[in-house]
Amino acid sequence: MDIKQTVGGNVRSYRKQKGWTMEKLAVRCKLNYDFLGYVERGERSISIENLEKIAKALEVESWKLMYPDGADEYPIKKSKH
Repeated sequence: MDIKQTVGGNVRSYRKQKGWTMEKLAVRCKLNYDFLGYVERGERSISIENLEKIAKALEVESWKLMYPDGADEYPIKKSKH
């Protein structure tokens, strides 16, 4: 699975958890409904700015949209130096 499919699947999953239609998410994040459909299907790349808009609308951390299965904790550990 590539990053576009991962992001799209996570957006769809978080959207459905909220019981929202794509139309409702589009209105909340001020993005085009058709564009969101392409993103959810993994057919379009997404800018960081638009990823952040979607994450804020869904009330999740933006990094959670980029990791398989919507990771529960930040996957990169900070080194102790």
